[in-house]
Amino acid sequence: MDAMLEHLRALRAAGRRDELFAQTELVLALAEAFPAATAQASVKDMMIVVVAENAASAAREVGDRERLRHFADEIVAAGRRVGGSFYALGLGCRALAHELDGRLAAAAADYVEALAVLHDERDPIPRIEQMIRLNYADLLELRGEQESARAVRGVRSPPAPGSLDPSPSDRAASDDSLQVAVTMATMEQAPDELMDLKLAALAKGDKRAAGVSASNIGTALFNGGQPAAAIPHLVEARGLLREAREEEHLAVACLNLGLAYAALQAPEAIGCLTEAWAGIRTVAPRSPKALKVLYALARQRYATSDARRAKAALDRGIALYEAIRPEVAVEEAEHEGTLETYRLMLELRIELAMKDGWMDQALELIERGKARLWSEQLAAQHGTAAEEQRPVDAASATGPKAVMLNYFVGPNTTFVAYNKPGRPSVLQLDLTERDLRQLTDRVTDHILQWPSRSGAAAAEAWRLALGTLLLGKLDMTGAKAVFVFPDGPLWDVPFTAMPTPDYTDYLGEAATVIVAPTLRVLAQIQQRSKPLNGPAQWQMVALGEPAAGPTHAPIPGTRRQIEWLQSVVPSTIPLVGQGATRHALLKHLPTASHIHLAAHAQARQHGDEPHLVLSDGDDGPDRLSAAEITRMTVRADLVFLSACGTFTGRQSTGEGLASVARGFILAGARCVVAAAWPIPDADAERLVRDFYGALMSGASVARALCTAQRAARRAGADIRVWASLQVLGDGLADDDQLQLLLEEI
Repeated sequence: MDAMLEHLRALRAAGRRDELFAQTELVLALAEAFPAATAQASVKDMMIVVVAENAASAAREVGDRERLRHFADEIVAAGRRVGGSFYALGLGCRALAHELDGRLAAAAADYVEALAVLHDERDPIPRIEQMIRLNYADLLELRGEQESARAVRGVRSPPAPGSLDPSPSDRAASDDSLQVAVTMATMEQAPDELMDLKLAALAKGDKRAAGVSASNIGTALFNGGQPAAAIPHLVEARGLLREAREEEHLAVACLNLGLAYAALQAPEAIGCLTEAWAGIRTVAPRSPKALKVLYALARQRYATSDARRAKAALDRGIALYEAIRPEVAVEEAEHEGTLETYRLMLELRIELAMKDGWMDQALELIERGKARLWSEQLAAQHGTAAEEQRPVDAASATGPKAVMLNYFVGPNTTFVAYNKPGRPSVLQLDLTERDLRQLTDRVTDHILQWPSRSGAAAAEAWRLALGTLLLGKLDMTGAKAVFVFPDGPLWDVPFTAMPTPDYTDYLGEAATVIVAPTLRVLAQIQQRSKPLNGPAQWQMVALGEPAAGPTHAPIPGTRRQIEWLQSVVPSTIPLVGQGATRHALLKHLPTASHIHLAAHAQARQHGDEPHLVLSDGDDGPDRLSAAEITRMTVRADLVFLSACGTFTGRQSTGEGLASVARGFILAGARCVVAAAWPIPDADAERLVRDFYGALMSGASVARALCTAQRAARRAGADIRVWASLQVLGDGLADDDQLQLLLEEI
């Protein structure tokens, strides 16, 4: 068997892949004819694993996804019978096939199962475990899960006594056989160690392994801020990998070489990036790595004033991301790496559309790049795919007294789509995401210090400065409703407290302010909603002052909120004290038309997920998390969260805040009123009474909150009190302004 394997490996090293595949198939066919119920069955399966692994690696090198899947399946089947590391090897090969097709979620599942198999094995083969960890870590980095990638790379089982532990030269070859090429990953091996691997591979005549090592040396130097030092190694890697016909690693080497040349403003950058795209398009056209190549190529085209081909690369990359997104990940956080590249492409594409004067296209791109998770989950509630939703004509969606402010915050610049009758426009603001994060943090921090003189003065100065940057160039004269679609750090901005462009008043005094992720999402919420009922038909559940133990101070005002609601809506179901339990709340949520929750909440504490604090029924705490709420079925017209921090949560790229408020919208609520920060107990009680008083008199949710906030301002309440509450969702339900805004959708 050793001689046969050496022959097959020699075919692979010589680039004679057609012969390799044909002879591998012959070996596998002969193995299948071998009687299974014999003492030599395990030997047969071992032979299948070793032979098929060699062929699978050759198939991956040239991007032959069909053969890669075929040989991976052979390894999985034989490896399952052998067990342990060999089964894990098969799973790792199959994961690579998934990756080439852009199916990162399926690949991750195989990697996780492979690591579980290795964990349960007494003496896992270090070579196989190392390769699977490296490949899985690369996938995690592609998805933006940097901490998880570091953890996967950093934990390895020690080599068992007597186990197969390849020498440095063997490791150079074996690592390359299964390891996905590192695109822009952090290299953990020092260049000196990689140089040893390269020299060992050259001594063996293995140009493929030597090329991978040289590429990794260059990548390490480039990532370390030394593009000039990286270039010779990447040029060497390109030459070696061209000779070896190793297309995927060649594409990565060309990408990093192009980026290094671009960092030095050298003209060779375009040629390298063009070669990188030609390679990745051949071997892995649906891989997320293709997104990075297309973005790098587009940037360089743009830098050399080739706008036409820059747009072509961006359009292709944007379409690719949208095509593979459903199979990239399952959880929201797993999308962040690929979503970041997608939004970088959109940022540049919006700028190019504006330069061409295509404002309608810029408006569509802004809308397209945000709240994809919102749209997908809301669409799923109607049994349709997100792309089947009717497209949004943002340029014509406007009303005579309604203004739309649709923000897109990229890493390098910010855009705002601004609509008034007959004048659709997009403005580019000279603000990076980092700039806005610092500004919004300062405003919020100073608002929370408002009772002190220094807090009030600083907050006012920063409020005016931020308002000038965000709204100063806009004409909103006569606007009665302002629909704000934030992005990134702007989700933390209390827009009701921003100054009007002419500095004469608060925006929330001049107009009713409604917040939603995008125009499309607002339309989807409205599409699923039914006509509103009057107070006599409300089915209200009201929860207040849960008995949550000594770590959560009593908030008696929340109990008074519930008592008052009972007095004005007699059908209210009260849940207070020890009765404010998770079980009781979950029982009533699906049928309630109005939900009022007055309790403690946590937004960001020690990494905890945002959640409401409830009672366990025995003077102890229980919780209801935002993720759990998202998975529920809620049909409420209104959810009022009189609980601090329920509007805020972890910032999610392109999706806003993963908050309790968002959880209720995704679960099916039409509209949510939530608090961005704590409000003093007595002030919260007055705001609640004024809000419901206006709502029961016929006002929409947004106008009712506007009325309550105006009353608080006129009673002398400071900004910390009235600016915390915000409306999320269809806050102008059954209002003409919303119909006007959405009439062209």
